[in-house]
Amino acid sequence: MCIQNNDWHGYAREDFQLDGVDCILVRPKTPASGNPWLWRARFWGVEPQTEVALLSKGFYLA
Repeated sequence: MCIQNNDWHGYAREDFQLDGVDCILVRPKTPASGNPWLWRARFWGVEPQTEVALLSKGFYLA
């Protein structure tokens, strides 16, 4: 698997393919207890305020 590392609003972003599907993973700087996730299936990057706020609280974004 080839992973391309990027920055997304100050957070570590990884772009990769899984079973032929383009995927994005953004990691929080400090994960919250239980490693909670937010799944974003459509309109990636549009109005990202909620995602950035949750990343700051320790959520992963995929």
